[in-house]
Amino acid sequence: AGIAVAVATMDAPISQAEIAALTRTTQETFDITEREALDMVSFGRWVSDQCGTNEEAVRRLSKVVAKQAGPEAGPDLVRIVTEVATAGGAALGEDEQDALATIQRTLGMA
Repeated sequence: AGIAVAVATMDAPISQAEIAALTRTTQETFDITEREALDMVSFGRWVSDQCGTNEEAVRRLSKVVAKQAGPEAGPDLVRIVTEVATAGGAALGEDEQDALATIQRTLGMA
Protein backbone atom coordinates (compact mmCIF):
# COMPACT_ATOMS: atom_id res chain seq x y z
CA ALA A 1 0.00 0.00 0.00
CA GLY A 2 2.86 2.37 0.78
CA ILE A 3 4.39 1.82 -2.63
CA ALA A 4 1.08 2.43 -4.37
CA VAL A 5 0.56 5.64 -2.40
CA ALA A 6 4.08 6.82 -3.22
CA VAL A 7 3.58 6.23 -6.94
CA ALA A 8 0.08 7.72 -6.95
CA THR A 9 1.29 10.91 -5.29
CA MET A 10 4.18 11.50 -7.69
CA ASP A 11 2.01 13.75 -9.86
CA ALA A 12 -0.41 15.22 -7.29
CA PRO A 13 -1.92 14.50 -3.87
CA ILE A 14 -3.70 11.16 -3.77
CA SER A 15 -7.20 11.48 -5.19
CA GLN A 16 -10.43 9.88 -4.04
CA ALA A 17 -10.37 7.73 -7.19
CA GLU A 18 -6.88 6.49 -6.30
CA ILE A 19 -7.88 5.78 -2.69
CA ALA A 20 -10.91 3.86 -3.92
CA ALA A 21 -8.79 1.88 -6.40
CA LEU A 22 -6.21 1.07 -3.73
CA THR A 23 -8.92 -0.03 -1.30
CA ARG A 24 -10.57 -2.23 -3.92
CA THR A 25 -7.40 -3.81 -5.28
CA THR A 26 -6.01 -4.42 -1.80
CA GLN A 27 -9.27 -6.02 -0.73
CA GLU A 28 -9.38 -8.26 -3.80
CA THR A 29 -5.69 -9.19 -3.78
CA PHE A 30 -5.46 -10.11 -0.12
CA ASP A 31 -9.06 -11.34 0.33
CA ILE A 32 -9.67 -8.98 3.24
CA THR A 33 -12.61 -6.91 4.41
CA GLU A 34 -13.14 -3.33 3.31
CA ARG A 35 -12.26 -2.16 6.85
CA GLU A 36 -8.96 -4.07 6.72
CA ALA A 37 -8.24 -2.63 3.27
CA LEU A 38 -8.91 0.91 4.52
CA ASP A 39 -6.54 0.26 7.42
CA MET A 40 -3.89 -0.86 4.93
CA VAL A 41 -4.43 2.30 2.90
CA SER A 42 -4.04 4.45 6.02
CA PHE A 43 -0.90 2.60 7.03
CA GLY A 44 0.41 2.84 3.47
CA ARG A 45 -0.04 6.60 3.51
CA TRP A 46 1.78 6.85 6.83
CA VAL A 47 4.70 4.58 5.91
CA SER A 48 5.16 6.29 2.56
CA ASP A 49 5.38 9.66 4.31
CA GLN A 50 8.02 8.29 6.68
CA CYS A 51 10.39 7.60 3.79
CA GLY A 52 10.88 11.27 2.91
CA THR A 53 10.34 11.25 -0.84
CA ASN A 54 8.15 9.17 -3.11
CA GLU A 55 11.20 7.80 -4.92
CA GLU A 56 12.80 6.75 -1.63
CA ALA A 57 9.54 5.14 -0.51
CA VAL A 58 9.39 3.07 -3.71
CA ARG A 59 13.05 2.07 -3.40
CA ARG A 60 12.94 1.17 0.29
CA LEU A 61 9.53 -0.46 0.39
CA SER A 62 10.20 -2.51 -2.76
CA LYS A 63 13.21 -4.00 -0.99
CA VAL A 64 11.02 -4.88 2.00
CA VAL A 65 8.47 -6.59 -0.27
CA ALA A 66 11.22 -8.49 -2.08
CA LYS A 67 12.72 -9.68 1.20
CA GLN A 68 9.45 -10.51 2.95
CA ALA A 69 7.25 -11.79 0.11
CA GLY A 70 9.76 -12.69 -2.57
CA PRO A 71 9.63 -12.22 -6.33
CA GLU A 72 6.23 -13.93 -6.60
CA ALA A 73 4.71 -10.75 -5.11
CA GLY A 74 5.94 -8.74 -8.11
CA PRO A 75 3.06 -9.22 -10.54
CA ASP A 76 0.42 -8.35 -7.93
CA LEU A 77 2.39 -5.32 -6.77
CA VAL A 78 2.86 -4.01 -10.32
CA ARG A 79 -0.85 -4.56 -11.04
CA ILE A 80 -1.94 -2.75 -7.87
CA VAL A 81 0.41 0.18 -8.45
CA THR A 82 -0.64 0.51 -12.09
CA GLU A 83 -4.37 0.37 -11.30
CA VAL A 84 -4.04 2.96 -8.55
CA ALA A 85 -1.80 5.32 -10.52
CA THR A 86 -4.14 5.23 -13.52
CA ALA A 87 -7.39 5.52 -11.54
CA GLY A 88 -9.74 8.09 -12.96
CA GLY A 89 -8.21 7.76 -16.41
CA ALA A 90 -4.80 9.24 -15.61
CA ALA A 91 -1.84 8.19 -17.73
CA LEU A 92 1.42 7.11 -16.15
CA GLY A 93 3.91 9.95 -16.06
CA GLU A 94 7.65 9.56 -16.45
CA ASP A 95 8.26 9.44 -12.68
CA GLU A 96 5.59 6.78 -12.27
CA GLN A 97 7.06 4.72 -15.10
CA ASP A 98 10.49 5.00 -13.47
CA ALA A 99 8.98 3.84 -10.18
CA LEU A 100 7.43 0.79 -11.87
CA ALA A 101 10.83 -0.01 -13.41
CA THR A 102 12.41 0.22 -9.94
CA ILE A 103 9.80 -2.16 -8.54
CA GLN A 104 10.33 -4.62 -11.39
CA ARG A 105 14.12 -4.52 -11.03
CA THR A 106 13.98 -4.94 -7.26
CA LEU A 107 11.63 -7.91 -7.53
CA GLY A 108 13.63 -9.54 -10.31
CA MET A 109 11.04 -8.95 -13.01
CA ALA A 110 13.26 -6.90 -15.32
